[in-house]
Amino acid sequence: MAGYLYNYQSKEFFNLSFALEIPEVPDKFGDYLVTKCGVLMMSLFVFFTTTMSVSFTLRETQTRMLKFTVQLQHHARHHLPTFQWIFVHVIESLVFVPVSTYLSKLFI
Repeated sequence: MAGYLYNYQSKEFFNLSFALEIPEVPDKFGDYLVTKCGVLMMSLFVFFTTTMSVSFTLRETQTRMLKFTVQLQHHARHHLPTFQWIFVHVIESLVFVPVSTYLSKLFI
């Protein structure tokens, strides 16, 4: 690589044909092992928190769907009004979405 570099802030020219060689420092095995263990621990943390968040969301959604089905069946059999009940269900569902979104962002 050859050429010059001009730094506008310090108003200096740098000759790029002269490279500074950084002396090689032998990596210590202990540092390597600590780095790898840190990466492994962080990966496991992300994996388990993501799995927990997805599991919670799926379980809660299944429970809500089953309750909705049972209540709808009850209202249909007894010819009860459904508007108010469906309205309450929709509002509860709209509250659940931000909670599950918050949990998923909290752990990821």
